[in-house]
Amino acid sequence: MTLNSFYTRYSVTAAILYVLTAGIIIYGNNYENVWLIFVGSLLFSAVVLTGVIQVNHRVHDSASIKSMFAVGMRITLYGLIIASILCLLMIGTKSLFVGPVEITQSPSQAGPDSSGDLVFTLFTATVLVNAILGALASLIGSSVAKRNQKTEKGRTLV
Repeated sequence: MTLNSFYTRYSVTAAILYVLTAGIIIYGNNYENVWLIFVGSLLFSAVVLTGVIQVNHRVHDSASIKSMFAVGMRITLYGLIIASILCLLMIGTKSLFVGPVEITQSPSQAGPDSSGDLVFTLFTATVLVNAILGALASLIGSSVAKRNQKTEKGRTLV
């Protein structure tokens, strides 16, 4: 397996796990369970951490710290792009298929529209939280997976 297919496999896995938890909130119309987005972010970072450890194992535990960190950051970046596009598509399809809403209350009694808040929360979690947790997982994974901690030297992957 080439390194590009390795990036693609782990990036798509991380994005899909995140998007599944975000989809529960988007399509479930239950905005009280926003904590599920952060569970998805933790799953995203767990896949990045697993990818960094697996790439080190793939080269027989001889990768350098810089290369493993670069691999983790690429998995994070590609996963962020895929997750952002999929979340944008989910929000778009939800807005397309929602029918007209009957107003049973007068406009002064109607509650606030929370769809704008959902878009902001989802965008913040998708881009910022996943980027921070993915970078942290890359840093932790590259420093922990290195067998010989005394030197930075190792096999360059990128």
